[in-house]
Amino acid sequence: ALLSVAGLLIWAFRAFPPGHHVRRGAVASAALIIIESLLGAALVLFGWTAFDKSLARVIMQPIHLTNTLLLLAAVLYTARAASGGAPLELRGQGWRPGLFLAGALGLIVISGTGSLISLGDLLFPAPNLVEGLAQKFDPAANFLVRLRLWHPGIAIGVGLYLIWLALSYGPAAPTMTARRLAWGVVGLVAAQWAV
Repeated sequence: ALLSVAGLLIWAFRAFPPGHHVRRGAVASAALIIIESLLGAALVLFGWTAFDKSLARVIMQPIHLTNTLLLLAAVLYTARAASGGAPLELRGQGWRPGLFLAGALGLIVISGTGSLISLGDLLFPAPNLVEGLAQKFDPAANFLVRLRLWHPGIAIGVGLYLIWLALSYGPAAPTMTARRLAWGVVGLVAAQWAV
């Protein structure tokens, strides 16, 4: 991945003029892949892998995932820009950028709590559904186990917000692509709930 992003950066600086938004996306991608590499190295070097139950690992898990999501967003932005997409314009959009940012932050929270739940399932496995439910409601259970109760609620709440956002702005979007993407968001949220 590091070599791919390095290639992306070199290509962006050769193919596009100074100040172009493709270059900005490639620079953001390069910075985030370096951070990604450092976070991954820290996980391994400090032994925050396998069955390590340290607080540092619990903190690092969602940080690492958040950086991965930001890296994917930067690479996607770069690809969109290189395909002729206009630069993102936040001025003159009213509340829209804040609403979309809230949705993106909600997705990061869902992902972060999901990564912590998967870590809790690894460290505190339940042999069957009955014991798993008993663990969740045990007041002495580790917070990673009790978090299993919060994650579905967060996922439903953020999913409803994303559906509202897509249906509020999607049908009135100026392009067919934007309208299709809005319906795609609705479908993806429903599919995630089904899974």
